[in-house]
Amino acid sequence: MTLVVAYKSKEEVYICGDTRLRLLDREGRSVDALNGSLKVIILSESLCFAYAGNITHKFADSLPYLCNSFAGKGIESVLSALLDIHILYNGRIDFIVSALSPTAELIKIQDLKIIRNLTSAWIGDIDAFNVYQESRLGDKNHTINDSICMRSKLYIYKVPDHPEADQELFLSMCRAMESVVGNERVESVGDFYTAVSSSNKGFYYLSYASVDAPCQPPHIGCRTIGFGSAQEGGCSLTALTPSSPGSAAVAFHYFQGQLGILFLPKVSYFPLVFAETNCCDFIDHVKSRYGVCLDGPRFG
Repeated sequence: MTLVVAYKSKEEVYICGDTRLRLLDREGRSVDALNGSLKVIILSESLCFAYAGNITHKFADSLPYLCNSFAGKGIESVLSALLDIHILYNGRIDFIVSALSPTAELIKIQDLKIIRNLTSAWIGDIDAFNVYQESRLGDKNHTINDSICMRSKLYIYKVPDHPEADQELFLSMCRAMESVVGNERVESVGDFYTAVSSSNKGFYYLSYASVDAPCQPPHIGCRTIGFGSAQEGGCSLTALTPSSPGSAAVAFHYFQGQLGILFLPKVSYFPLVFAETNCCDFIDHVKSRYGVCLDGPRFG
């Protein structure tokens, strides 16, 4: 089912969504994180859409063609096409659409109709959305429990830095979505999350990184914090995004596993996997094969 949440603040639009796919493969097996999908898709500098619902193989197979068919299309053409898809699947796949021209607009396609002029919208699993709301609007002074104290954790977020950006809103969205993705009780949402912001240059994805390492013993003076090996339970993840607005691509790299995962919906519904590669080589491979220039935090 997944979860996608969007807000419009003045003329700014922010959208967050996870990548988990509740879909059986053609042999009837559940897919894993390597078979998720990018749910928030930038079509151009001024147009972006997201989807959630009961995804079928037919929809998955058609998505790359759909994304490419939207090239050069305006908001009304895209809305009409997505409404047809929504109706075709009997309302089981919902959409959020945002356009920046002529003015910023947030739109939802749900319940067999187009709902316009929104300041906020969500689609997907209602239980996941409740957890999201509790995290974003709840008590900010969380008590740190003993299990967390036994780990060394670091989170790095890139936030919109143009003058009109609502950084507090954007950061609260990312942290709340991250809490849902990491909540094992919410089975329909998980794996990774992606975040999109608008700017005067257009829609773009924002990178982030996380480090979850074994607890480091106290030390007097300066000391480099070790990431820890996979055998020690270390997990360091970086989200890489295109260096320019308007491009539909997001990648993730695991430092310990030397594994790169590229979401490129105009080429493939499912992610493209690069094994046994460090972060810098992964970035080079993506550029040479697909012409996408990725940027973001790099480990190793």
